[in-house]
Amino acid sequence: MDKQQPLEQALCFTFCSYYKPGSKKNLTCKGYTIVDRLIQNNRTLIRGKNASECDSVTADILVPKLCMTCDFHESDCDYMQNRSASPCGGFILLAQLLMLKEITVKDIE
Repeated sequence: MDKQQPLEQALCFTFCSYYKPGSKKNLTCKGYTIVDRLIQNNRTLIRGKNASECDSVTADILVPKLCMTCDFHESDCDYMQNRSASPCGGFILLAQLLMLKEITVKDIE
């Protein structure tokens, strides 16, 4: 089994509306990279999808820390082009964790 498979299932499949299972491309957003790093540092982060949406304050914190350095930022990020679009799964999970105060901005940096 691919080492990324468990994280793909827990993060991408659960949270990301852009995730395409079985895609031959191994594309990951910056949120995925940060969540993976936090897990590698023994942080337990994955939980069930929460229906609450990201508030504007949390979004304003995450965009410069997460989106501006993401490979999808320039041309492939619907959320950066239109804030009413759904953000990626990594953004959603990290926003929820920030709002629940389970992580801090420093954890994302």
